[in-house]
Order: sequence, then C-alpha cells, then structure tokens
Amino acid sequence: MGIKKDRLLRLGNKLLPKKVKQLLVKHNIINDVENVRSLVWDDTQILEFWLTGFNDEGLDVAFSHLYKIYKTILHEDPQWHYFYEGHYSLIRCSYQYYEKVAKYLNDHDINYKYPGQFWTENTYMTREYMHIYKELFHYFSILVMEMYENGDGNHLFLAADRIIHPFFNHALYLAEMDGQLDYYKEMGLIVDNWEVDKMAYLASGRAYHAGKIAGQKELQAYWAKIRKEQED
Repeated sequence: MGIKKDRLLRLGNKLLPKKVKQLLVKHNIINDVENVRSLVWDDTQILEFWLTGFNDEGLDVAFSHLYKIYKTILHEDPQWHYFYEGHYSLIRCSYQYYEKVAKYLNDHDINYKYPGQFWTENTYMTREYMHIYKELFHYFSILVMEMYENGDGNHLFLAADRIIHPFFNHALYLAEMDGQLDYYKEMGLIVDNWEVDKMAYLASGRAYHAGKIAGQKELQAYWAKIRKEQED
C-alpha cells in the first residue's frame, strides 16, 4: 500500500529533504521534484545544522566560520541564528539558504548531522512564543556580529544588561498581578529586589547546566545546593 499524501507531508518535519523528494516521486504523489518545496516547505520554515566538534579547534576558529557564513550567505536571511552548545554549535536558517550553508560546511570539512531537520523546540516557553523567540535569537546573533565588526567585544556585559534588565522591567507589572511581589512588600523591600533575586536564580541555574554539560559533577552538585538554598 502506498504512503498517503497527508502522512508523507507530515513526515517532512522528520526526514531529510532529499529523502522526502525521493518518497514523493516513488509513490507518484508528484512527478516534478522541483515543485516538492511548495508542498512540504515554505520560506518561513527554519532548518538546522548540528555542527559536531565545531568548537574543539578553538572558539576563534569556530566564530570565523560563523562570521563568514553570515557575511557571504545568511546576511539577508531574516530568521537565521546560531547557538554555542559546548563541543558543538547550531546554525538555523530559512529553507532557501539550506543548500548554500551545506556547501560551505562541506567545502570547509565541517562535520554536521541532522542536515535539513526542521527546528522543533522542546522547551515550552520557546515553543509557545516561537514567533517572538525566533526574532530575538536572530537579532541576538546579529548584535554579536555587529559588535565584532565594531570591535566592541569589551562591551559584552553592557549589551547583556540591556537585554536582560528590560525584560524584567517590563515583566514587573505581570509579576505584581501574579502575586510574586508580595514577599518583598511584606519584608519592607523595594519591588526591584524581585528582579535581583530572579537574576541570581537564573545565574545559579545556568552554572548548574554548564557543569552538567561539562560533566563536572562536583560543580553541578555545588550549584544544585545553591539553587536549593535560593528556593528555600
């Protein structure tokens, strides 16, 4: 029995573009391979590359590749962004730039896996507000690229402050309505302490996660203890 068209199109999120094309033609769903894109993908969908061992030669070498990919291929892509993930990195881009990015990686012997995989988000908050986060991730990446071009690497902390503080500032009203500021009022503290506490909690959580990725169990246990004390 042949594969039904609707099922095959759903598989487009899990299979490589080349594989999907082969199945579409094999099961006589479409004869013109060039028209597959209009059925399975559209230009707003985001594909990702997992660059394995990308950072092992040094972060300066890795960043030089990210910068070249941005300047020569992705500078007009309104959705592209990247993430550092320890030994590997992620590059996400719109479908129409996929083949050019793949060619660059192949030409420079950069190993990657899951080519053509659609970006699917497991974290609830990111998935729920994907339309906003993809804009944020994109402009964070652009910000770093432009700071690099302007020689502003020594101002990274200031840039981070202008990203993190405004969110907490904006969210203060929602925190009030959610009852999160009651504790500070009862203690006679200014409500701004809510932001300070949340930032400290985020910092300990990030340190715990870093210890987990690095396999440093002692560091992970230390920050787990700190987080427990913060929660109590």
